[in-house]
Parts: sequence; C-alpha cells; structure tokens
Amino acid sequence: MDPNVQLVASDFDTSLQDRLDYQQAVGSIMYAMLGTRPDLAHSISTLSKFCTNPSPDHAAAVKRVFRYWNKTLDVRITYGGSQNIAVQEALFKNTGTKDLANGLTGLFGFTDSDWAGDKDTRKSTSGFLFTLYGGAISWKSTKQSVVMTSSTEAEYITCSEVAKETL
Repeated sequence: MDPNVQLVASDFDTSLQDRLDYQQAVGSIMYAMLGTRPDLAHSISTLSKFCTNPSPDHAAAVKRVFRYWNKTLDVRITYGGSQNIAVQEALFKNTGTKDLANGLTGLFGFTDSDWAGDKDTRKSTSGFLFTLYGGAISWKSTKQSVVMTSSTEAEYITCSEVAKETL
C-alpha cells in the first residue's frame, strides 16, 4: 500500500455490484496472504475495514495491491539451513558457553505497532512475524481492540499479544 495515502471511511454510496467486486478482490488477496504472502497482511487488515462501503479511493488501493502482487510473483517463502551467526556470537559472548549458542532453532520473532494510525477510530495497528531459518511461519497484522493513550501503551499491548503467540 502507498504509505502516503491514509484511507478513511467514505460517505460515498457504492452500488451493490461495486461492493461485491471490491469484496471479491479483497478476498482473493486474503486467500494468498493466509498461506504464502505475509507481506500482504497489513494491506488486507487495512482494506477489509472498508468492505461494507468502499469508495473509489479504496478500489484504487486494491488495484495497487494487485499491481504489487503481479510484480512480486517470484517472491517465495524459503527456509535455509543456517543459523544467525550474529545471535550465536552474542549468546556466546554473554554466556561464555557454546552450548546455548549451538542449541538455537533458528526461530526469530519481529513485532511493531503504530499509535492511533486508524484515522476513523484512532485505534493502533499492531503486527508480528515469526521466522524459522529465515522463512516466515506465522504472521498477523490487526487493529487493536481499544484506543491507546500513548505509543508506549500500544507497543506494550503488541508485545503482550506476541508473547501469547510465542508460547
């Protein structure tokens, strides 16, 4: 999605056919995202909010995602057999033993959130990605259920959700 475009709810009255076309397009992107395309998770999280009344701006955003998808058809999730050497060296340096460094499974998690990124509800968006030997195995991007009063609180809630996923 274009990072410079902030999509908001529309007062535009959409025809039934346009609404169905939009919903089918979002569903097609969601199908790919669920199985093999974690890079589309944020786009789906954002675009699916407007399925009940999409505007021409929302349809243009969907078309942009399809253009991105078409240009990245050769992008795949791959799993390599090597471990992260930087992490191994840091563990060895801090523990003084190679046992812990050699026991890594290659599992890493990444998380982030924004603060009040949804212009309509002022709710934050959070997301995470877990990789195993460099290949994505679990991912999610979602709007948080409550309005946060600070960026620290938004990050804390995100880390709490990621901790649940880790377990």
